[in-house]
Amino acid sequence: MRQVSSDAEQWQDIKDVSFVSEDYVTLEPYIDYVADIRCLAIGDRVWAMSRRGSGWKANTNTVEHEVIKVPGVLEEYTTKAMAHLGADILGLDFLQDQKGRYCLLESNDIPGLSGFPDEVVVAVARCMREKMSGR
Repeated sequence: MRQVSSDAEQWQDIKDVSFVSEDYVTLEPYIDYVADIRCLAIGDRVWAMSRRGSGWKANTNTVEHEVIKVPGVLEEYTTKAMAHLGADILGLDFLQDQKGRYCLLESNDIPGLSGFPDEVVVAVARCMREKMSGR
């Protein structure tokens, strides 16, 4: 059973009744966000995309997306996470709330590339070629 909630009050109702389920249940706080942003890092380059989905989750059933200038704080966070993980490619998904604060939603070691410019595919190919040649 999949429950979808559109506001904080409905989300609290779901939390209150979830204890009766015999299935595994995971609950996270409701975040009233204004933007869902994927930061994609490949090698030393970082891109960002703002997304909107058909439901309350912007990263599934995406209906609208726009490549945007990478917000400085997200570029810094993504670059640091990439270095910490020793990753060559990394996608981080963030939610931005009404006050402009960002919340890390998830990390993707094999992030989707749709919606990003063609130069991203070139960067992936270059990264793979360098890795395979031992550089």
